[in-house]
Amino acid sequence: AIVIEGASVGLRFSDTAPPLRFENVDLELLPLDGPGSQMVLSGSMTTPMGTRVSVTGQGDVRTHCFRVVAKAAGLKLTPAGAEPFSLEVARALTAADLSGHIASAQLWLESQDGSTLRGGFQADLDVLTFCPPQFPRRLTGAAKIVGSLQDQGSVNVQFESRSERGVVKLEGSVQQLFAPLVEAHLALTLEGL
Repeated sequence: AIVIEGASVGLRFSDTAPPLRFENVDLELLPLDGPGSQMVLSGSMTTPMGTRVSVTGQGDVRTHCFRVVAKAAGLKLTPAGAEPFSLEVARALTAADLSGHIASAQLWLESQDGSTLRGGFQADLDVLTFCPPQFPRRLTGAAKIVGSLQDQGSVNVQFESRSERGVVKLEGSVQQLFAPLVEAHLALTLEGL
């Protein structure tokens, strides 16, 4: 068994961005019952936003294959949360005066061959508010955000705002997050405005 208590972990996704730091990391890595090199991981850690996250996983110490899942709820969303992934995206979110509340979030990392790291995340936002420079008013609604670490990183967003004025839907994607030049696409649908 391996027990980690009170540790700090940093993940760096880009040479030009600060690391994503987790504090108060408490983890247990225990062998599965029976012969073999399979291990199970459980524990928790504190996110940079101050929220406690549960961590579970499984792996094989002989093949170095693993899968780890971290789950959290009740996270505050700010542009600073994007900084470890892309300073350019964080600046754009700051310019849009973005804020919100993440009802639930999940992050996963895995290696199926013992060398290539894959991963992604999903966040369901019950509140997202922002004021895009190209739009005449502040928008408040709900959103789903899905991201991937593969292919230089990507984030896809679906947002919907309903009010007495009508419905605003935004669907967007940001590709090449970890590359020098970020690529973004946005589609806007207006109903009843």
